Amino acid sequence: GDIPDITTVGLVPLEKKVVASGDADVQFDFAQYANEYESFEIDGWDILPVTDSVNLLIRTSADDGVSFDSGASDYSLQRFWGGGTAESLSDNSISSIPFYDSSVIGNAAGEEGSAHITIENPFDNNATFITLDALTYSTTTAPLRGFSRAKRVSLEQVTNMHILSSSGNLESGTFILYGKRKVA
Repeated sequence: GDIPDITTVGLVPLEKKVVASGDADVQFDFAQYANEYESFEIDGWDILPVTDSVNLLIRTSADDGVSFDSGASDYSLQRFWGGGTAESLSDNSISSIPFYDSSVIGNAAGEEGSAHITIENPFDNNATFITLDALTYSTTTAPLRGFSRAKRVSLEQVTNMHILSSSGNLESGTFILYGKRKVA
């Protein structure tokens, strides 16, 4: 087959979001990119919650961010995490996609987290898959890494996604959204 022109495919930086202290969440509006992009990636760093010992969560929306999927069985999830020893969990009914295994991210200096998130097929009515690779440091334990692969159970298109703390707001964080162009 024909090889696509490399100037029209690949990852394109679309927007940068910087958390202001006290923001409830960080939202990404995928709907505005539906005609040109088929999947997305998000890189985040210096992610810090206001509240100590919480988890960071991902939730999706099918109604442009009016409401987010947070029902008891909205996601099917396989995740691995570790802070020296690896552990794993498979959960077919979960209300959010967690960054880590529990409430482990702190709010002290030096405990910031980072993440790489991939959102595949958000505009497909079959399934949206989300991959998350996250890392945080603690002032009292070894670095903690979380890796999750989730499927959104609803077959509706994903128009929006947000990242939030399991309790309280966000203190800081920088995120860049990239779009993967559609290949004709």
